Amino acid sequence: RVVLYALMVEHYMEYQTLFYGEGARLYMYQCEIPYDVPCQEVWMSRNGTRRGYASIYVDDNVERFQAYGLGVYLVNKDAPVILESAMEVPAKENIEIHNICTVMLTPKPGIAHIINEEGDGVMEHLKRAVLCEYRGRMVR
Repeated sequence: RVVLYALMVEHYMEYQTLFYGEGARLYMYQCEIPYDVPCQEVWMSRNGTRRGYASIYVDDNVERFQAYGLGVYLVNKDAPVILESAMEVPAKENIEIHNICTVMLTPKPGIAHIINEEGDGVMEHLKRAVLCEYRGRMVR
């Protein structure tokens, strides 16, 4: 039941922020993925099956989580790596994400999806993708 305001986390090589508890609320989150990932082969999560580490990981056992106003940015300085998803959450009705954007700040490949396998990718320099509403799935 933690409530966080204006959380800024940057450049950690694995998951930046992890939620295992129930009922957390996050208001305003900003994150830059690490600049110096050496290569895709060493930057793989979920036992080497998923490209990169999401900025926010909400554990599969969590039933209730809310987040508002999130930004995840990727700057690939050293290697053309891909981050599969900016955020990984369980696909459950009470998992709510409101207004998340991703931005690719360098010309190398970027972020394939915003949340899980949903939301547009950003694979080009200075491109931005926005997802306004997610409740267990993308809401249009």
